[in-house]
Amino acid sequence: NKRFKRSSKKLLKILVSVSLFVLIFAIISGLLVYRVYKKGVNTSSSVKNLVEAIKLQDLEKIKSEISSTENSVSELQESYNTLLWMKFIPFLGSYISDGEHAVSASKYGLEIVEVVVNIIEPYADIIGLKNGQQAKSGQETAQERLDFIIKTIPDIVPKADELIKKVQLVRVELDNIDPDRYPKKVRDIEVRSKIEKGFELVDTSSELLERSKPLLEA
Repeated sequence: NKRFKRSSKKLLKILVSVSLFVLIFAIISGLLVYRVYKKGVNTSSSVKNLVEAIKLQDLEKIKSEISSTENSVSELQESYNTLLWMKFIPFLGSYISDGEHAVSASKYGLEIVEVVVNIIEPYADIIGLKNGQQAKSGQETAQERLDFIIKTIPDIVPKADELIKKVQLVRVELDNIDPDRYPKKVRDIEVRSKIEKGFELVDTSSELLERSKPLLEA
């Protein structure tokens, strides 16, 4: 009986210790995930503001929102790094890894937007963006504007190379994500098809950029 009681107490201590460990582990993991979620919400809000600025064709606002979104994505990546140890957990690890690649792709995507803005900034007034400073509106003739565009095209060619490289980096990150791992729908929200459309958009953009360089050179 004494031996049985000792064994029971020892087993109880082990069970209590394991339970406490699991509870603490769950709390810490939950707090880390919640922190990433909050950063993700902030990033989503920043992206929406950037998209809105692009719709308004407001160059200065676009530049400001790019900077704000870059900060949000950097903070998201920093907080997401605290979850990377979960990559070694069966099943869950695949999704954690996908998130890591998605965040990296987002950073490269923002760099692409920044390069594009730098490319089009000299032509802001010509193409109708707000706050364009390069051209002099109606004071310049169509021929003068055309001459300006032709003279500056050689400066764009190296930037086309930079864009192509950055899009390729996005593709490398996305190639590590398997859309089939995700459900077709969550309630009434399309999931897998949206991921696949995003991949198709990147592929199309990459193809267009690669074709644009010879055209610019010609």
